[in-house]
Amino acid sequence: MMEKKIVVCMLLDRETAGVIEPLQVKLGRPFPSAHITIATYMGIESDIILEYTRKFCQSHSKFNVEYVGVGVLLNGEPPLIYAVPRMNSELFEMHKEFHQEYDEYCTGFTSLHPHTWTPHTSLSVYSKEAMEICVETSVI
Repeated sequence: MMEKKIVVCMLLDRETAGVIEPLQVKLGRPFPSAHITIATYMGIESDIILEYTRKFCQSHSKFNVEYVGVGVLLNGEPPLIYAVPRMNSELFEMHKEFHQEYDEYCTGFTSLHPHTWTPHTSLSVYSKEAMEICVETSVI
């Protein structure tokens, strides 16, 4: 039996999503609503993470996210084209604080240790054509 993966995402407000989602649609929208992946867990019950996430969100405030470009994530299969959010103190601290609990269940690319998290909003599976659309559109 395959182990269940749990993904925790930070959804974007409507204004910010309004910048990202048209590009996702133009690229065929292979991903759900615009978000930044905060954590990916394996080997822990979803109820535990759901309750932890609820409490965390109740004790934290909204903050601004600004996108500064487009990049390619090569640490997954297949590689992904993504929108690059500016790493500001709020985003950094939110990720760090969220991972104070249950980080030992996180997969390598979202874990607090060894500091390999790349904040991103997935746009498309990598292809030359998709990258050209991102560069030509340049809404970010």
